Amino acid sequence: MKRFGFFMMVAAALITAGLCAGCGEKNPEDKPLVFYVGGTMQPAMEELAELYEAKTGQAIEIDKSGSGVLLNRIRLDKSADIFICHDPFLEELMENKKGQLGIDAWTVSQITPVIVVQKGNPHNIKGIGDLAGKGIKVAVTDLDYSTCGHMLPTMFAKAGVEVVQEEKRVYLKKDGFEKDIVTYRSGSRTADTVKNRKFDAAIVWDAVAHLRGDAVKVVSIGKCLPLPGLDVDTITSATEKVRDIGRIRVTLATLKCSKRLKAARKFAEFIISDEGQKVFRKFGFTDIGGVVKEYEDGKKVVPQTAPAVGT
Repeated sequence: MKRFGFFMMVAAALITAGLCAGCGEKNPEDKPLVFYVGGTMQPAMEELAELYEAKTGQAIEIDKSGSGVLLNRIRLDKSADIFICHDPFLEELMENKKGQLGIDAWTVSQITPVIVVQKGNPHNIKGIGDLAGKGIKVAVTDLDYSTCGHMLPTMFAKAGVEVVQEEKRVYLKKDGFEKDIVTYRSGSRTADTVKNRKFDAAIVWDAVAHLRGDAVKVVSIGKCLPLPGLDVDTITSATEKVRDIGRIRVTLATLKCSKRLKAARKFAEFIISDEGQKVFRKFGFTDIGGVVKEYEDGKKVVPQTAPAVGT
């Protein structure tokens, strides 16, 4: 009888331990939403996440990296709920060869290349062509690993400057004169070379320049910017599709792998709201005049067109 009582006590202890372990597990609905954020969008998304958490109590966990890096992680680890990136990654998310990865998607803003120069503009730089001048130290983002970098040959060509990339050298060529320039993978690091007065000028996104505030001066690229629908790039995408580099969208998507899709959709609705749009403008993104729905339930949304005159 003593041995039987001992076994009963052990069994009861094991059952109790199992129940307690179950009680300690978090309900998936109580966990933070996992928000994948492309690097350029991070400061604005941090503010939006803080505003949303204060308003709803919903915790947001931001995971940031390059947009392409995050896209690969969505393919592999399937742990995120929502993703914000810039072109050309939305179509790769929605048209993945091994199965669609996104559900609903919107264009929420846009980014545009600008020139940043030192405060006071000591070299009197007025446009992208001036960067080929002697004595001006120039930094740009990597021609192979950044979308802004892919746009550089088109923009410089419009100013009569050739961008040449060799194995260990990137340089500008104009009227027989050659000048080396320096490249970085990070737009933030590129802009900081001017903020810290190490370089005289850099080309970065407007939202990246905006974060440097009064430490730099912004010079428009103007007529040398790529034109929507006319200037294209075939190598920014792993799918080798032609991409329009005249308009670099900032896009938001809910993800098929989300385990909290309802909560992810509510957060997305907040980001695309008027309040969310104010934050994009506050952080220096290019204003597009409103949100555009790109995909709904995984299907491409047909753009709305104005009725023909006289109908």
